[in-house]
Amino acid sequence: MEQTEIKPATGNDTAISELQAEVQALRSFVLGMLVVVIVLSGAVNLFFLRQASLVNGQLALQQQENKQNVEEFAARTGPAIATFWTKVNEFAKTNPDIGQLLSKYNFVGTPPPGPIPAGTPPVTAPAPGVPKK
Repeated sequence: MEQTEIKPATGNDTAISELQAEVQALRSFVLGMLVVVIVLSGAVNLFFLRQASLVNGQLALQQQENKQNVEEFAARTGPAIATFWTKVNEFAKTNPDIGQLLSKYNFVGTPPPGPIPAGTPPVTAPAPGVPKK
């Protein structure tokens, strides 16, 4: 059998060709926007990758500095503070004014600060109470 083409009315030929041109333009626009979105998302991903690598480098340096600070505290500063604290408590025993100050601020008998053993939970402050009148 022969296939016959159905042709639209001649008055609508211009309208159909205009609509086809608009659809083609819309397809081109959408494809262009898709390319732009893909390029921009790639650029943003590269930016974030670069930022992540910079932050990781800074974190490694900071961890190294922190480790050195902790070692210095354990070797020098901690024992110096403990010695000072012991001397202040000894002085407070002979000088009543200093003893009163230490008692007032609840420093009498407090052990000197020292290195914190690994695995010790952090100290939390007590909940604030009702102020006394």
